[in-house]
Amino acid sequence: MRRFDLALKVIHISDLHFTSSPHTLNSGDKGIFGIYLDNQDSRLRASTIAKFLIINRASLGTNIVIITGDLTDSGDENDYRIAQEFIQNLRGAGFEVYAVPGNHDYCKEGWLMLNKVVGMGLNLAFCPICPYLQVPYPPFCVCLHSDFGHAAPPGARCPIDVFYSDNATNQERRQRFNNYVTDGNNEKYPRVVNTGNLKLILLDSMQEELDGSFPDSFAQGRLGDNQLDLLQKFVANQEERNNGVKFVVALHHSPFGTDDKGGLRDATRFLQIIDHKVDCLIFGHVTPKDVTQQPGKIEDDEWMRRCEFGLDISLINCENLENVPKDSSYPITVLDLERLQRSVYQTIGGDPETSLSAKQIQLVTPTQIFPEDGVTFTNFPRTTTFQWEPVLGADYYMVEIEGLSPDGKYTNWTTSSGAISSTSYSLDFLGCQPGRWRIMAINQSGVKRTSSWSPWRTFKYTV
Repeated sequence: MRRFDLALKVIHISDLHFTSSPHTLNSGDKGIFGIYLDNQDSRLRASTIAKFLIINRASLGTNIVIITGDLTDSGDENDYRIAQEFIQNLRGAGFEVYAVPGNHDYCKEGWLMLNKVVGMGLNLAFCPICPYLQVPYPPFCVCLHSDFGHAAPPGARCPIDVFYSDNATNQERRQRFNNYVTDGNNEKYPRVVNTGNLKLILLDSMQEELDGSFPDSFAQGRLGDNQLDLLQKFVANQEERNNGVKFVVALHHSPFGTDDKGGLRDATRFLQIIDHKVDCLIFGHVTPKDVTQQPGKIEDDEWMRRCEFGLDISLINCENLENVPKDSSYPITVLDLERLQRSVYQTIGGDPETSLSAKQIQLVTPTQIFPEDGVTFTNFPRTTTFQWEPVLGADYYMVEIEGLSPDGKYTNWTTSSGAISSTSYSLDFLGCQPGRWRIMAINQSGVKRTSSWSPWRTFKYTV
């Protein structure tokens, strides 16, 4: 049986937006005031993705699924029932499913202000067919039906009416997340899960928005000092990472910001805490350039690589399935923390599209340890062991060693075959004379890539 517990891979999914409604409101570049109505079949979405994962579990190479928020569209009871069934199907098939909450899981339509608005007089807005709404009252003087009339899609419900169908508070929706997603466990965040060679650090980027004294009004996120203090404590101990355990941090909001209405408010401190301390950062929501996985391709890998170069984090990934049409293939991303690559599968089948992280594309030149430059040896036999620091993403190394000939020129005496997977190489140096050595890192995953050669280091034997 395959040992998934030792795998260094995770399946990353985000922004499923399960809803019991056949239509939801979305922002975009079409429709009146940039708002349009999209068609939804969340039960079909849930069954399609779950079926693909279950059937292809062996080829995906992992049974760990991380969902970075917005499992539901509005955090309503019926939305959560679809999310719960999806998770239970995966867990019943042997998957370990971990999820963090998003703004849509806690807030009606994902906006913190909407429940307040309902309580402050949205019931005075005018809609000719909503039984609750009787008289016109600006600025909410139009709704789906008065705006579109008979052009409204079949089955569409006035959004104001939808608010009343489940007008739970944000805190009640938070409890629903615990009840439906974490099986009734009132999880505290950060939540740390050790699974094989992975340490998952799950964060709630809505925690301070709901608990803080000054919540925002729209789709912003805020971790809060208490959660950040604990996160700093968890990543401070690097002993496990030094022993090969990979640290994965997951949250909903993008720490790279979008705008004042959708960014992570305390992103600066968050990134300072995890820089150099974790191996993988994953999130959903949106990014500055709306970098999300969409059908058929990986969008703007260069953006994520720039993030990886800017931070000492080997793999960064963003997902968002919200706007994938119901009749399209769903992209499923597998992150390989050993090879530092993303593989995007399609639920309609076919080979995955693979992209490499910045650390994988550009190998760092190895740092030489021994012999030091200019060292003199007096031992015989002239057994010499060359040592260097490991390079992230390197499959093996090539060592080049030269000796100084009587004519004063260096001559290549030996070049390793390139199959050195360790960080040392030994040989018996041939003569009592000066020599020099250098090292190169090589990665052969996909297209063969090499680092630059290290500088030459000289040495000599006197016996």
